[in-house]
Amino acid sequence: MLDKRMYPQGSRSIDAKYVAGVLTVYDASGNIIYAVDPANRRFDIPSGSNLRIGGNTLTGAELGAVDGVTLGAKAASKVITLDSNREIDSLGDIRVTDKIITTAEVKALNGTPITCVAAVGGANYFQFLGAYVFMDYATTAYAHDAGEDLAFQNLSGGDLLSQDIDGTMFEVETDQLVLVRPLPADASEIDDCVINGGVEVTIKVGEWITGDSPLKIRVFYRIIRKASMVAIA
Repeated sequence: MLDKRMYPQGSRSIDAKYVAGVLTVYDASGNIIYAVDPANRRFDIPSGSNLRIGGNTLTGAELGAVDGVTLGAKAASKVITLDSNREIDSLGDIRVTDKIITTAEVKALNGTPITCVAAVGGANYFQFLGAYVFMDYATTAYAHDAGEDLAFQNLSGGDLLSQDIDGTMFEVETDQLVLVRPLPADASEIDDCVINGGVEVTIKVGEWITGDSPLKIRVFYRIIRKASMVAIA
């Protein structure tokens, strides 16, 4: 069968014919535009073409990046996909949570630690990966005494999770960004993963005074499913 149509205008600019049972459409130069294979329920677009849907154009290379990818697994030159547990290769679910500590809360952190990440649930372990602490300077610097250092710990006054951040870093009269790292391996401190854990920020001893700047905190952490560890065989 040969079907010659006028598209978009002019005579015989598109040819369509069946080739071995496949409906193949050609442009005026004899190049294949697309083919429909009824027997295999397949729609083929040749290399060099692209697919446009809703104003978005997908190339063959872009579509190839998702072809043959197993959800939750990595593949070379492919996209990274999460499984239903938001994990990749069971490496855990890495997340980010932001928290603003008001001026009044900052000046009471020793007596009243502030939760930055709530408990992650009884089926999960919590791992602290680090944090940013940004002091959004207002008008008056904080003042601290020796040992009044900022720190992150497990919820409800648990084990320390971070290195101490010396209070002098927040006595400046300008914006201040501090990178907080998790504790290094140290026999004198416990830095393990806690079931249903979370993290809070505190001042180790005493309280800061006089300051009026909020602390804006971004915590990085990993949730590890207990089931994924039990499944190791």
